[in-house]
Amino acid sequence: MKFFELVRIAILNLLNRKSRSFFTIFAIAIGMAFVIILLSIGYGLERLVQEQTVGLDALRSIDVDSEQSAVLLLNSDSVNKIKQLEGVETIIPQINCVGKLKLGGSVLDITVLVMDNNYLKYSYKSLVAGKSFAELSSPNLIVNEIIPNILGTKNEDVNNFIGQKAELEIIFPTNIIKSEDGLAIQTRKKDLTIESVVTDRKNQKESPTAYLFFDSLPELNNPSYSKVKVLLSDQERLTEVRAKIEAMGYTTSSAFDTLEQIQTVFTTFRIILMVIGFVGVTIAILGMFNTLTISLLDRMREIGIMKALGTRNSSVFILFFIESITISLLGSILGIILSFVLGFILEKSFQIIALGRGVSPVSFYYTPPYIVFYIILIGLFIGLITGFYPAIRAHKLKPLDALRYE
Repeated sequence: MKFFELVRIAILNLLNRKSRSFFTIFAIAIGMAFVIILLSIGYGLERLVQEQTVGLDALRSIDVDSEQSAVLLLNSDSVNKIKQLEGVETIIPQINCVGKLKLGGSVLDITVLVMDNNYLKYSYKSLVAGKSFAELSSPNLIVNEIIPNILGTKNEDVNNFIGQKAELEIIFPTNIIKSEDGLAIQTRKKDLTIESVVTDRKNQKESPTAYLFFDSLPELNNPSYSKVKVLLSDQERLTEVRAKIEAMGYTTSSAFDTLEQIQTVFTTFRIILMVIGFVGVTIAILGMFNTLTISLLDRMREIGIMKALGTRNSSVFILFFIESITISLLGSILGIILSFVLGFILEKSFQIIALGRGVSPVSFYYTPPYIVFYIILIGLFIGLITGFYPAIRAHKLKPLDALRYE
């Protein structure tokens, strides 16, 4: 019997038992959809955490400091050496200090970050009010939105904060910065105008911080930096450049460290979700096996007649395999469609709830394309393993025994 004729017979057999076939296919679909939804939540949460923790620029950047060395400093000489390394695109030095901000009769203890002009461009800062990053100039001041909030300015009134005069007293770390006579600079006071208010997209719990350009402190002579961010032209060079910097004696860190930890945690999480999901698939497989076995028993006489009329045993064997594979593949495809629909509804429902509570909606659901391919392969495998026993029984069945079966 030709293959396409066997396919036609298999489909007719399934259509003749519509209810049984439908519920078996639907059970497979529910199991597959359950697996896809759980895995998609796992992948979506991983991607969300990665986006909240690291960005594209962060994946090609290295943070360099010399905290573990009392004699090795990060100054302009060491920065120039690092800049000469192959693959280094930009170097962004910064000095972390503390200070006091006097504004409108109030005094705040704040963090002060003395920065390079490129810092804001490659940071996670977003403009809330005032001049754009391209328009900012020295010697004026940038503050984060925590400062006006502490002083009682509402978010909608932050624009009124722009242009206010402030006195900033900067307290430098010991021996970090020296003047031309070689003495350590302990403090500096600056009368400044607030030009911009910014917020950090990644760190929602940041402390009150003021940002100041190096150009605003022209009296500083070859400062030692607290940290230097090295931005690479290609993230593929990160390991190589990082090793060279560490060979100079500096301590380095990278977003890849965090990324690897995130991936390790979520790989374990996805395995757990996959195991839970496949419990449902296993139940569906048992139901499918039961359906095919009952189908075999119901069609004993039919099989006997087919064999008596000359149908080969191999054709009967293939016929049952076609039926089982058809059921599993249809169930897998329906499960994929079902998972997309349910996943969309689930994500949108959570986003609507988040908006209703005043929380920014996020996307926590993501289905990698290869998951669809794997689900189809799993469906094919399920069809093979569940169809084997009924197919082998039908193959071995003798025509006379089948015709006698009641």
